[in-house]
Amino acid sequence: RIGGVTARLVAAAVKPGGLIGGWDLVHQRPRNRVRTAAAGSVYFFERVRGDPRSLHGTTVSEERSEQGFGLAFVGGWPHV
Repeated sequence: RIGGVTARLVAAAVKPGGLIGGWDLVHQRPRNRVRTAAAGSVYFFERVRGDPRSLHGTTVSEERSEQGFGLAFVGGWPHV
């Protein structure tokens, strides 16, 4: 569940993720390293409740969203 949308993960097309860190300029110390999904990772969800289009172009990350991590782009595919 995120942003009023509930969905079930169906499949994922991902490469191995990595770790990101960096330097905290304000406190002059290293930032904690966190695991990330690889750029270009694609997750396929089946909508259960809510409108997933409301997430399009927004950030769904709890970590470093101000740096552009966790951007969501929503698309659809026809059911067969």
